[in-house]
Amino acid sequence: MSRLIILQRFFALAVFLFIGCCALSLQGAAPPERGAAEGESLNIIRITLQECLEIAQRASPGLLAERCKVLISKNNRREADAAFLPGIEARLTHSNTYGSYLEVEGSWLLFGGMERVYNQMSGRCGEQVQEAMLDYARRSVRISVLEAAANVLLARRMADNALSAIEALEAQVEQCSRELEAGKVARSSLMELQAELGEERMTHIESLGNLRNCNIRLMEAIGMERKSSSVALREEIYLEDLELEGLLQEYPLPSYEHLCQSVDSDPEIVACRAESLRQEYSLKAAYGALLPKISAGYLYSRGASNSPIMERRWEIKAAIPIFNGRSASLARRNAALNLEISRRELQQKRLALQSRLEEAWNNAITAEAKVEAAKERLRAAEEALRCATLRFNAGSANGMEYIVSRSSARRARLEYDTNLCKLLLNRMLLQCYCK
Repeated sequence: MSRLIILQRFFALAVFLFIGCCALSLQGAAPPERGAAEGESLNIIRITLQECLEIAQRASPGLLAERCKVLISKNNRREADAAFLPGIEARLTHSNTYGSYLEVEGSWLLFGGMERVYNQMSGRCGEQVQEAMLDYARRSVRISVLEAAANVLLARRMADNALSAIEALEAQVEQCSRELEAGKVARSSLMELQAELGEERMTHIESLGNLRNCNIRLMEAIGMERKSSSVALREEIYLEDLELEGLLQEYPLPSYEHLCQSVDSDPEIVACRAESLRQEYSLKAAYGALLPKISAGYLYSRGASNSPIMERRWEIKAAIPIFNGRSASLARRNAALNLEISRRELQQKRLALQSRLEEAWNNAITAEAKVEAAKERLRAAEEALRCATLRFNAGSANGMEYIVSRSSARRARLEYDTNLCKLLLNRMLLQCYCK
C-alpha cells in the first residue's frame, strides 16, 4: 500500500471523527420533533398556524401603533365637530379705573365661511385614512407570519431529508463494513461512504441552524416577547399538523379577474384615495377662510362692591377678512400643492400595486410549472438511486456510483422543496391581497 493511499484514508477517518463530534455537541439544538431528550434543553412552544396569526393580530407592535393612530384620528374628527358648539369664557379683571370685575361671555359662530364644515369633512377623511392603514398593517402582519411559517416548514423538511439520508448512509456503511471484513469490497469503497456520511451530517447540522433562524424570524413576525435573556436562547416554536402540500390546498391560486378587481379595494389604495379627498377638503377650507364670519354672543359683567360695572348685552358680529399678510393666500397655494401630491401618489400606488400583483401572478404560474418539472426530476432521481442501491448491495456497482446517485437525488429533492415553498409563498401573497 502506497504512502499516498494511507494518508488519504487517515484524512478521511479524521474528518469522519470530527464531524461525528460536532453532531454530538449539537444534538440538543435539534428540532423538538426529534425526541424528548432533545427537547429538555429547549423551551418548546407548540402552536398552530392559526394561533400564530391570532397572536400576531393581538401582539404585533406595528398593529398596536396603528390602532393608536386610529384613536388619534377619531379625536381629531371629534375636535372638528366640537367647532360647531358654542363656547363660554370667564374672565376676572382688575384695573385702576374700575377696580375688580368679573366677565362671563358666551359666543357661538353661526357662519364661518364653510371652513368648519370642510374641516369636519377633512377630519372624517383622516379617520378613514388611518382605518385603511390599520387594515394594511393587518395584512402586512399576516403576510409576514405566513412567509415565516412557510420558511420554517421548508427548513424542517430539509432537516428531515438530511436525517433520512444519514440513516440510509449509516446502514450502507455498516453493510459495507461487513462486506469488507468478508473481503467482498475494497476499503476505498468504505472510505467513500464514510466521507459521504460526514458530508450529510454537516448538511444536517447546517439545516438545523437554518431551522433555528427561521424559528427566530417567526417569533419576530408574531411579536412574541421572550421572558428573559436565558430563555431567549432556548425558545423554539413548533408548528403542529402542517405540511407544505397541505398548505397548498388551503391557499389556491385566485382567478385573474378577482385579482384585477381587488386593486380598487386594496387598503393602501383606499387610504390614498381618502387622503386625496382630505386634501381637497383642506383646499376648500382654505378658500372658506376668506369669507365673512357671523357670530352671536352674550356678555355679562359684574364688578366688586366698590365697582360701578354692571352690564348685560346680546351682540351679533360680522367679520370680513381684508388683509392678513398673505397668510391665507400662501395657505391656499400649499393646500393646492398637497392635493396635487396626493393625487399623484394615488396614481403611483395604483401602478405599483398592479405591477406587484402581476409579478406575483406570473411568479405563481412559473412556480407551478417548475414544481411539476421538479417532481418529474425527483421521481427519476429517486428511481435511479433505488437502482444504484440495489446494484451496490449486489456488488455490481462501486461506492462512487452510489454516492453520485444519492447526491443527484438530494439535489432533486432540494429543488422540489424550494420550488414548492416559492409556489406556496406566491399563493399566500395573492390570497392576502385578494381578501
